Amino acid sequence: MSALPINVFSSSQVPLIAPAVPAGREGEGDQGQRGSDAFEDDVASHGSDHHDLQTTIHQHQQAITALMLKQRELEDALRKAETDRMDLQRARDDLAASFTASEAELGKLIRAKEVAQSEARIHKTLFDQQLEDSVRRRVQLEKLQDQYNTLQIKRDELQLLDDQRAQDLEQAIEERDSFVPSAEVLWLAINIQSALFAGTLSVDHAWKLQ
Repeated sequence: MSALPINVFSSSQVPLIAPAVPAGREGEGDQGQRGSDAFEDDVASHGSDHHDLQTTIHQHQQAITALMLKQRELEDALRKAETDRMDLQRARDDLAASFTASEAELGKLIRAKEVAQSEARIHKTLFDQQLEDSVRRRVQLEKLQDQYNTLQIKRDELQLLDDQRAQDLEQAIEERDSFVPSAEVLWLAINIQSALFAGTLSVDHAWKLQ
C-alpha cells in the first residue's frame, strides 16, 4: 500500500504577516488599535489550529507508516506462505510419485508372488505325481521281490526234488544193472504181461503177484 500524497504546510509556510492598517483620522486611533488587537488574536487562533492540524497530520503519517510496515510484514508472510505452499505442493507431488512407484512395485511383487505360487503348485503337483509313481514302483518292486523269492524257494525245492530223483534213478539203474532175474521170474512176468493185455488180470492183482 503506497503512502497517500499529503500536501502539508509547516508553520513557517503560513503567512502570518498582518495587513497594513489604513491611517485613520484623529479620534479614530483607539478604534484602530482595537482592530489590530483583534486581528492578532485571530492570527494567533489560526496558528494554534494549524499546530493542531500539524499534530494530527503527524499522527496520521505515523499510523500510515505503521500500516505500511504491517503491509510489508503481511506481504513477507504471504510470500513465505506461498513458498511454504509451493514446498508443500512439491512434497505432496513427490509423495504422490513415490506412492505411485510403490503401488507399481507392489503390483510387480504381487504378480511375481502369483507366478511363484503357480509354479510352486505345478512343482508340487509334479512332485506328488512322482511320489505316487515312486510308491507304486516300490510296491511293484516289493511284489516282484516276493515273487522272485517264491520262485527261488520253488527252484530250490525243484532242485532238491531233481537231485532226489536223480539219485533215485541212479540207484534204480544200479539195482537194475545188478539184478539178474531167474527163468521162473521171467516166465511169471511174461504171463502177467500177457494177462494184463488180455484183460484177465487186474493191475492190483498183478502188483500183488509181483
